[in-house]
Amino acid sequence: MQPITTSKERIYGLDLVRAIAILLILSSHSTILIFQDSELKSIKFNQFFGTVGVNVFFVLSGFNKFLILLSYWVLSFMLAYLMFNYLEKTILKFRDRNINA
Repeated sequence: MQPITTSKERIYGLDLVRAIAILLILSSHSTILIFQDSELKSIKFNQFFGTVGVNVFFVLSGFNKFLILLSYWVLSFMLAYLMFNYLEKTILKFRDRNINA
C-alpha cells in the first residue's frame, strides 16, 4: 500500500468495499419488503448481511478518520519531542551549572 500524502487521494479498494457494504445493507432492508413472514430463514440470513455492511461502514469511517488525523498527531508528537529534547539540553544543563556552582 502506498503512503498517503494528501487527503484528496482516493483509495479505490476502499470504495469497492464501501460499494459492497452498500449492497449488503440494501439487501437487508429490502428483505422486509420482498419476503413474506413464512420465509423467516431468508430474513435472518439477510439481516446478517446488513449487520456486516454496517460494521464495514464503521470500520471504513474509522480508517478514514485515522488517515486524516495521522499526519496531525505525528507532527504534534514530533514537535513535542523536539521541544522537550531542546529544553533538556539547554535549560536543564543551565540549572545543573547553577546548582554545582
